[in-house]
Amino acid sequence: MAEFKYMPYHNVLEVTEEDYAACNPGSPISTHSGGDTTFNLTATGTRYFICGIPRHCLNGTMHVKITTVPYDAAAAANAAAAGPAQAPLGSTPADAFAPGPAGYKYKVAMDADGKAPVAAPASDAPRYRQPAAAVAGLALAALVALVA
Repeated sequence: MAEFKYMPYHNVLEVTEEDYAACNPGSPISTHSGGDTTFNLTATGTRYFICGIPRHCLNGTMHVKITTVPYDAAAAANAAAAGPAQAPLGSTPADAFAPGPAGYKYKVAMDADGKAPVAAPASDAPRYRQPAAAVAGLALAALVALVA
């Protein structure tokens, strides 16, 4: 069973694989609204769901595909006996070894009075290892760029 809980201004459309890939709400298999939709997943296979509101699927957050596999009692018993498996570690982030701006300094630039920092320091470290202030500055710059 798949249960979707969502704000009432959204909807859930079951679509074909092609319409899922294109985020096309034009010819859904079924359309559901109201904020609470349940699907019984009784057959094996993959089913595709999107939000039909313009751009909600295209923004990358309001679509899901669900693959149902046959139940194997022996495999389920073995998995239960083995206990929970640790999730595999992801690969190193793409920028893990990418150099940052040249001239990394540990000293923070201060305003004329010497009382407040004027900017976060540049860093040669990958983004996930940079100081939080530098990362927050990047996020703010991205937000400003999106608004502009």
